[in-house]
Amino acid sequence: MTTIRFTLFTLVCLVLVGCSDAGNGKPSANAPAFTDSLPADIFVSSKIDGAKSVTELKKDAKEGDEVIIRGVVGGAVDPFVANRAMVSLIDYTVVSCKDNGESCPTPWDYCCTPQEELTQARATIQVTGSDGFPLKVGLSAGQKIKPYDVIIVRGKVGPRPSAEVLVVNAEAIHVEGAKN
Repeated sequence: MTTIRFTLFTLVCLVLVGCSDAGNGKPSANAPAFTDSLPADIFVSSKIDGAKSVTELKKDAKEGDEVIIRGVVGGAVDPFVANRAMVSLIDYTVVSCKDNGESCPTPWDYCCTPQEELTQARATIQVTGSDGFPLKVGLSAGQKIKPYDVIIVRGKVGPRPSAEVLVVNAEAIHVEGAKN
C-alpha cells in the first residue's frame, strides 16, 4: 500500500511540474508553514564522476539502484515543486528554444519540445526524509539550484511503476551552472 501511495504522489508531482505558465511558484496565503530543512551536505562542490543521462538511466534503472544522473533543471516554467524538495530534470541532449537560436525568456520550460519527448527525457529528483517522503522545503531554497542549471545527482532509484517514471532520491547534488 505504501508503494501505491508513493507512486500516486510521484505521478501527481510530475503533473504539477508539467509544462504550464499558470501560477507564480509562490505559496498561497493559506499554505501551511513548513519547517524541514535540506541536509547541510546535500550540495557538494566537487564534480561527481560517472554520470549517465536521464534517457540512458530510464532504459534499465531499477528501484534501489545506486545511480549518478546528469541533466538540466527544467521541463516547466517552474520545475520546482512548491514546499517540497523536488525538481524536474530533463536530459541534457533535449533541444530547447534557446538551443535552436530563438530568443526565449524561459528556455528551461522546453515549450518547443513535444510533450512525448519531454516525458521520455524527464526524471524527478527529490531529497527525502527518514520517512521516505520528500522533505517539506523547496529544493530551490537558498537559490543554489536555478532553472536551466545543469546538475549531477548521486542517489538511489525510487519506485518505478512504469518505464516513463524515474525518481532519484538524491544523496548528493553538484551544480555545474547554467546550460550554455
